[in-house]
Amino acid sequence: MKRAFLASVLLAGCSAEPAITIDQSGQYAADVHVQSTPSGIDCGGGASACTAEFSSGTTVHLTWTQGSGVPATWFCGIPDCPSTTSSGCDVPMNADVTLLVGCTEGP
Repeated sequence: MKRAFLASVLLAGCSAEPAITIDQSGQYAADVHVQSTPSGIDCGGGASACTAEFSSGTTVHLTWTQGSGVPATWFCGIPDCPSTTSSGCDVPMNADVTLLVGCTEGP
C-alpha cells in the first residue's frame, strides 16, 4: 500500500507539461504585447501572464503587437522563434522554452 502511494506521488510530480516563458527584458520589450493560441500567454503592454504550460506535442502560435511606447522606427519580434510564419511564431511544445522579445532600430 505504501509503495503504491509513493509511486503515485512521484508520478504526479512528473506530470508537468512543457512551458513557454516570454522574456521581456530588452529595450522597449515590455511595451510589446505577446499572446498565444491556444490561450495561456498574455504578456506585456500591461498584461502579466508571461509563462504558461501547454500540452506536450501541441504547437503554440504566438503573435505580438508593438505598443505606443516603442518608437515607430523600431521593429520588435521574437528573434529566436523556432518557426516564423507570416502571422507570428510557431513553437512546438516538446520541452520548456524561453523566448526573448527583441526590438531593434530600423534603417
